[in-house]
Order: sequence, then C-alpha cells, then structure tokens
Amino acid sequence: MGLIAVDCEWEKHKTWSVQWSERKGEGWVWLAQEDSPFSKKDVLEHPDTLTIFHNALADLPVLHRLGIHPSHYTDTMIMAYLVGTDGIGLKTLAYRFCGMEMQDYEDVVRPATERKAKEYIENVLALDWPNPDPVVEMKADGTQHVKFGQNIKRRLGSYLKKLDKGEAKLTPYEYWSHKDREADRDMVEPVLGELEPGYLSEIPLPDAIAYAGSDPDATLRIYPYLREMVEELGLEDALQRDLGCVEMVVDMMDNGMLLDLEHFKVLEKDFLIKREGFLDQIEKLAGRYVNPNSHLQVRQALGAQGIEVEDTSSDTLDKLRNIPLVKAIQDYRGIDKLLGTYVTKMPRMVY
Repeated sequence: MGLIAVDCEWEKHKTWSVQWSERKGEGWVWLAQEDSPFSKKDVLEHPDTLTIFHNALADLPVLHRLGIHPSHYTDTMIMAYLVGTDGIGLKTLAYRFCGMEMQDYEDVVRPATERKAKEYIENVLALDWPNPDPVVEMKADGTQHVKFGQNIKRRLGSYLKKLDKGEAKLTPYEYWSHKDREADRDMVEPVLGELEPGYLSEIPLPDAIAYAGSDPDATLRIYPYLREMVEELGLEDALQRDLGCVEMVVDMMDNGMLLDLEHFKVLEKDFLIKREGFLDQIEKLAGRYVNPNSHLQVRQALGAQGIEVEDTSSDTLDKLRNIPLVKAIQDYRGIDKLLGTYVTKMPRMVY
C-alpha cells in the first residue's frame, strides 16, 4: 500500500493550503488561492493508498470541504498517545525519532501576531471606555483602603509609549494576553472581538511555504517508528477503534451546536447576581472585604480564623470545604469560572 502524509493549514475558517509528502525529505504545498485544483485527490481516494495525518481531526474537515475523502488513513498523534510517548506534538516526535529541528507555528507567524496586537491596542485607544469600579484592598497591617484603578486608555497609552521607546518588558501580544489584562479583555472583546493571532498568509510567502511543507515530511518520517511501537505493544485493535471514532467527531465539529443567545443573556444576569451574593457572604464571614481571586487576601482571611494554608488552590480548599468561609470562596470562584469560560464567551463563538 502506498503511503502519503498530508497536512492542512487554514485561517478564519477557510483553507489556506494543503501539503503532502511521499518521500523522506520532500514536502509539496498547494495554495488554496491558486486556480488549479488539488492534484492528489485521486491518490488519497485510491483504495491502495494509506494517508497519514498527525491530528486527523484538524485535517479531515479541510479535505472534506475540498470534496476529498481519503480511502484509508491513520493518525500518528493517536498512535503516539496509545504507546505513551512523552509528548505527542509533531515537533517533539520529529526531533526525538528523526533529529528534525522544526519551528513552532507561533514562532513562524510571530511578526504578524505582534503587528496585529499593536494595531489592536491602538484600536482600543481610539474608543472611549468607562472607568473601572473602585476596589477595596487590604494593606499589610490589616487595614483596608479603596483603590481607584486607571482607565484602560491611560494604561494602554502608557504601555505604547514605553514600547515606542524600547522600554516595554512585554511584546504587544504578551502584554494583551497577560493574566493582568483579563478585566480589560472582558470589557473590550464584546466590542472589538478577540485579538487574532498572525496567519501564514501574513508573513513572507517563502517562509510560509517552508514551514507548511515541513509538517508532512516530518509526519511521514515518524510513522514507521510509531507503527513499530504499536505493533510491539499489540495495540493494533485499539488504534483501529480510535480511528473509527474520528469521522463521527469530525461530523460533530462540522455541525457544531445550537446556542440560545437569549437564554445565555438570562444566565449571565443570574450568575452575576449569584456571584455578588457569594461576595457579600464572604465579607460577612470574614468580617471584612476579601477578593476571592487574590491568593494573599484569601490566605490572610483564613489565617485570621486560625486556618493556615500554604496555597489557596482548588485542591487545597476542597479539603476544607466544610468551613463556611472556604465554601463561600469556592462557590464564588466556581460561578466566576462559569461566567468567564462559558456564559460570556460562548455567545461570541457563534458565526
């Protein structure tokens, strides 16, 4: 049976390229914007061809949109998972098995990512934003004080000035993605959308093609090593069962799910009220304001009640959940997590 390794690149829900390799050291790239059709359709659909993917869940939907349905395929990522390799990423496996040193996608598109991040921050500055709510904080001596945060425009303007002077410690993408910018992102993203990373189409074409063409070459090279490991461990049946689920999962990903946007608006209001209620409960139990997401303030509040903890992680607090203050803090964090991860973000994923 003939072997062909295939990889796909896409951006903004559109195919950018399909690349393949049939010989070690070779990688061919077909750009989707070209007028010519993808030339390997007949090869991939031939019953005597085995198509090798590394993460078929990402590549099969792209091929399906092009009207291509490989006759037989396998997946080196699934194989690596089954045999228990230390890391299942293509770059890691290619280096371990073949000594190939490959660039990560993020590093390749970083110039475009940083350019877009700077433009995004500039777009934020062009709009007017409300001042942040005052926050009650604890001093080292246990007393409270009210902190009035800077308006986002002042804060971002200060960062850009440092960036222009070469004094910024973080790049634009690092700065906007930092955990300290979470509140800023929650305010800005409903208006401007999420910051998009750079894409291969936004860097010099020779660099993009060189990156894209190396992936199928690496996939073809690591396949014999992983196949041998699967056979030695007697995992052929397990591999076939896993591969048998791929098409079903691809269909689920393509179809997506219906989202009741009005219901999510109601959920958001309900969750915000519950979160505020947990915050009031925490303040009553602690006898003072406590920021449930501040490890320092939570430790101080627990320490004041004779409860000493080394950290305030979920694993640690779960063991103390029978204590009313701890339960209230955990309940706050739980509802806050649901709000930030699902209730406010999922409606933005509708397209």
